[in-house]
Amino acid sequence: MKQVRIVARKVRAIADLIVKHREELAKLETLDTGKTLEESYADMDDIANVFNFFAGLADKDGGEIVDSPIPNTESKIIKEPIGVVTQITPWNYPLLQASWKIAPALATGCSLVMKPSEITPLTTIPCI
Repeated sequence: MKQVRIVARKVRAIADLIVKHREELAKLETLDTGKTLEESYADMDDIANVFNFFAGLADKDGGEIVDSPIPNTESKIIKEPIGVVTQITPWNYPLLQASWKIAPALATGCSLVMKPSEITPLTTIPCI
């Protein structure tokens, strides 16, 4: 259980970094995609919320108790990382789309291989 708390803390730290660098990331996102700065600020807020959401889930699963076919025993389902997760991000909402893949992968202990869009890489590349 200690390990999942560490993972949750690290995922939450990413959210904190997004908030800390909100202005510069929003400017890069605007430069990259052509959306308004106000829209990019909203995206940065959403991205931080995504990381906080999955950080909150990371330490919540202690295993599910299910009925056992053997008397006087219990069975427990424990979720484990599946391994390497891959992601190719689109050109629109590049960092927001990436966050929906990065946050749950990291929160569940998986590693990630990511290929940002070659059209809009300015925010995604510095964040990975």
